Order: sequence, then C-alpha cells, then structure tokens
Amino acid sequence: MIKRTKLTRAAINEFTFRTKILSVIAIILGLGLLAGSIVIYFRSQDKFEIVLMVLCGFVALLGLIMLIFTYINIARVIKSEQEVEMEFGKESVSVRSYEHGKKVRESKYLYTEFLSYRVIKDYMFLYINRRMAFPLLMDNDIHDIIELFESHGVRRK
Repeated sequence: MIKRTKLTRAAINEFTFRTKILSVIAIILGLGLLAGSIVIYFRSQDKFEIVLMVLCGFVALLGLIMLIFTYINIARVIKSEQEVEMEFGKESVSVRSYEHGKKVRESKYLYTEFLSYRVIKDYMFLYINRRMAFPLLMDNDIHDIIELFESHGVRRK
C-alpha cells in the first residue's frame, strides 16, 4: 500500500501546535514575572530582583525566539512544496521525500524503529523519534495502517 501526503499548512499547524502553545506560555509567564519583579524592585531596591528580572526577560525572549523559528520553518516547508510518500510493506516502511515534485531522499524503516503514532483530526503522525514525524492524511485505509503498526508494538501517543 502506498500513501502520498502533501505537507500543507494545516498538517504543519497540527504538528507544531504544542510548540506554539509552549512558546506563548513562556512569553506570557516571562513577561508577567518580569513585570512583577520590576514592581518589587522599585519597592525594595533589592539587587536580587535585578537577577530575577534578567531571568524572566530571558524566559520571555526564549519563548519569542521559539515562536519565530517555528513560523519561519512552517513558511520554508510550505514554500518548498514538500510531499512524503510512504510504502507500507510486511516488515518495513519505505519513505520518499519530494520537494517541488523531485525526490530528495529515500529511507527505509522497520516498524519496530517507530517510537509511536498520533492521530489528530485529519492526520496521523508516525514518530521516528521524539521530534520527527511523518504525516499521513486520514482516509479509509488508516485503520489498516494503525493495525499494522500496533501489531509491531508501536504504541499510540
């Protein structure tokens, strides 16, 4: 069975949703604590508050940088018109990646090499490690694919 999935903005947004949420939380937390430490500093004039202000500013800046790089990577993937083709065999999955319609890489993975899978709305993500996943568009055959992965011990995330 061969499945081909184009990496659309919707697929990438579903995959990066947690990263975006954590980035926004870091920004809000960092800015909130920074504002609180500034108020405390002007009331007590304690030098420890300066260290706290720098730390809080760093947390907010880190969240902002994560958010910016997430959106830069999304734009890069959309611009390159990436597609993933997966061929499911009895013991392994062949993965071919395409950019602008040209094949750029091909890999073969045993089912046991996959860490987990996750089903979100219209997509199934097959995780080869904690940060890298291959997307599959949900269709009628997805239950067969889930059975295939589960029969090889790949768990649902």
